[in-house]
Amino acid sequence: MKNQNMSSNHRKAIDELVRLHEDDPSKLALVICGSLATGRARETSDVDLYLIVTDEEFERTRATDGCFYGSWD
Repeated sequence: MKNQNMSSNHRKAIDELVRLHEDDPSKLALVICGSLATGRARETSDVDLYLIVTDEEFERTRATDGCFYGSWD
């Protein structure tokens, strides 16, 4: 991903998410959206994303952990 408005903190966060999920075959894609994806991000913008998983992983997560979205600072 090449984005002029991506700060080093944005890049670090995305790289860490990729590292955490890249070897898990139930994790299919990480989709970046929001201001970072549209090129309108500022230094203080958060990273909005969707983690795309297999149907089986979705059902397992929904049944055990629950699905949610959150913010980590």
